[in-house]
Amino acid sequence: MRAQPNSASLARLVAAARLQGRYNSLEDLEQKTQAEGIPPDDHTLYTELLEWRAINHELTDLLRSASSLRTRGSILARTDDLTPIVGWSDSQAT
Repeated sequence: MRAQPNSASLARLVAAARLQGRYNSLEDLEQKTQAEGIPPDDHTLYTELLEWRAINHELTDLLRSASSLRTRGSILARTDDLTPIVGWSDSQAT
């Protein structure tokens, strides 16, 4: 039996994939924000940077929880599929 992600988790993954498609990586977006600055009339870069950081934080917490449950013998979906988007792996859970 495989655990089913809830709609909020899926929405976060979709948003992270959208940002990754637009900016390649969180680090690239951070560099772009630093290089270009934030114009007073358009806060898009800054807003998307904050959104991506929040998504990564939430997904990292979810992955840690899933990894913890999996090591206790629960049957869960593999978290490896999320690593390219979130930049996190099970090895960071310890």
